[in-house]
Amino acid sequence: MEQKVKLQIKHGRCHWTVYTRGEWEYDEPIEQEYKLGDQLKMFGFYDYRITEITDNHIVIEFNDDKHILTHEKPVYIVTEIEGREWSDGCVYDGEDYSTEISWL
Repeated sequence: MEQKVKLQIKHGRCHWTVYTRGEWEYDEPIEQEYKLGDQLKMFGFYDYRITEITDNHIVIEFNDDKHILTHEKPVYIVTEIEGREWSDGCVYDGEDYSTEISWL
């Protein structure tokens, strides 16, 4: 039998440029079932995957970035996606994304 877990995900984003940083905007938390091998279904975190599920913890990984989720301790992940570059190769703008994952 394939084990499923129910997670609550709070997702946010913040746009920035070399001159300014916007305000953080947060979506309503969602509750969703996941199973071993599933990828997170949020912009900025698609490559994060559930690699282990036990009775005590869930492991969420992307390359060398490993997070351990327990019933008592949520996981917080922040990532940045760079946007446009100027002709000199400097990044002009981008988006920061954050997520808080709780085990329900």
